[in-house]
Amino acid sequence: MGSPDVIVVGAGPAGLATAIALRLGGRDVRVLEKRKPPLDKACGEGIMPLGVARLKSLGVMPEESFSLEGIRYVTALGERVTARFPSGHLGLGVRRLALHAALAARAIEIGVEIQWGTEVKGFTGGALATSAGQQRAAWYVGADGLHSTLKDYVVGGAEVSGSDRKGRAQEGGSRQTFPLQTLPPKETARRRIADSLRQTAAQGLTACVRLTNAKPRPERYGLRQHFLTAPWSPYIEVYWHESCEAYVTPVSPGCIGVALLFSERPASFAGLLSHFPELERRLRGLAPASEVRGSGPLWQPRTRRVRHNVALVGDAAGYLDAITGEGLSLAFEEAHLLAEALQQDAWSGYALASQRLRRQPEAIIRALLVLQARPRLTARLLESLCASPSLFTHLVEMNCGLAEPWCVPLRGLLQAGVHLVRSASPPRGVAAPDGACSKGDSASSVPRERASGADAFEP
Repeated sequence: MGSPDVIVVGAGPAGLATAIALRLGGRDVRVLEKRKPPLDKACGEGIMPLGVARLKSLGVMPEESFSLEGIRYVTALGERVTARFPSGHLGLGVRRLALHAALAARAIEIGVEIQWGTEVKGFTGGALATSAGQQRAAWYVGADGLHSTLKDYVVGGAEVSGSDRKGRAQEGGSRQTFPLQTLPPKETARRRIADSLRQTAAQGLTACVRLTNAKPRPERYGLRQHFLTAPWSPYIEVYWHESCEAYVTPVSPGCIGVALLFSERPASFAGLLSHFPELERRLRGLAPASEVRGSGPLWQPRTRRVRHNVALVGDAAGYLDAITGEGLSLAFEEAHLLAEALQQDAWSGYALASQRLRRQPEAIIRALLVLQARPRLTARLLESLCASPSLFTHLVEMNCGLAEPWCVPLRGLLQAGVHLVRSASPPRGVAAPDGACSKGDSASSVPRERASGADAFEP
């Protein structure tokens, strides 16, 4: 068995996407995975539009999936606000099992070698110690999730042995930026201005909410289960409660996935679902299509991504939270960036490009986690977004990488600001504004839909 150009540790979506991208670039690639297929993991199973485009560029399209037209938020009062993806852009809902099968089939088709059941125990002497013996390559990629074997080496430079990892928890399941001087003068100036504005916007958002790299308290976890039913909406639906969120994603014409993110422990799927009476009513009596799977704690601080000939991609390079649903899309884009960097036989460009790629999504995640810890403020902000669908649409597009932060619709921002001020509790003796819930009203008695376009499905 000869030595390949690249060894990828981990055959999840990030690892297989990286292997495919590298193989399409002409590299000899081997993937090591300690588990055997099928591989499953608790996740939201929604891929944003740019992630879908990147998946197609790899020649991968799962047979069983569901096209997603946008995102809909449902408040605790039953109000809804819907944001459609821009024309020509669709997301994709797909079960993790179906996605993994499609990626693995494509990798094998183009000549990637996959060694199932091969555990990587350490990295010493510039080689991997595995259950199948020592393996060497010119380049190594850590794509083995939150508790990556190669992460300790990349972060601290220390070689990792099997004994170092004993007792560690195991996991259950932009394109390349080229040097500015190679661009025409006008394009160079535009690129500099655009990069500067992006950086300023992301840093401003981070500063405004006083975000740090500190782990959120309490830690957050996730549960996921599938149900056999025709999707009632072409959107990812997000139901909000002060203690948790529910994400409903159509994954096929006859199946939906329900993911719950929470911080209270212990917690059960049924117990968390009781926080969402409308969703609980819809799911009552439906046959489950899978067992409940869990994951967490979700937060893994961002680390350096490259050391010498070793690079990290996907969750191995750091993971904050699943609250925005961007995990898979970022992993596919990082796979592309890494493959492009290796075309120049240097991974230094990948580290910078990956940092730029993650800057804005991570700022948004941090802001949302800060808000999640302030349920009263979050409730008022969601109600304000319901009053300003254009602003909500812009925020969704910005999160998906389809809009720039500084292109915010001023009218929508003004509408949301006015509503936020008016939503403050009125003084005693003053009637509540029209449409507000009185103390005795039920959440389901005041549903309101706000959208930037007509819906093809109605819940």
